[in-house]
Amino acid sequence: MPRKATTTTTTTKKTTAKKTGTVFGGALNIRKAADVTSEILGTLEDGTKVTILEDCGEWLKIDAGYIMKKWVK
Repeated sequence: MPRKATTTTTTTKKTTAKKTGTVFGGALNIRKAADVTSEILGTLEDGTKVTILEDCGEWLKIDAGYIMKKWVK
């Protein structure tokens, strides 16, 4: 008698901890897109704490838009 094929499925729950940072070096523009020519949506003052949603290379995605990574520690 032939064997019945069995399939095993493994589910991995992905958890990502939100990272935080602090703006330094003066006021930092919040942009609509990760580009210096993109529309400015607002500014963040020196010392402002931000929650980083995504690291986009030279830019960071926050809830209000994009900011330049080099001005966040």
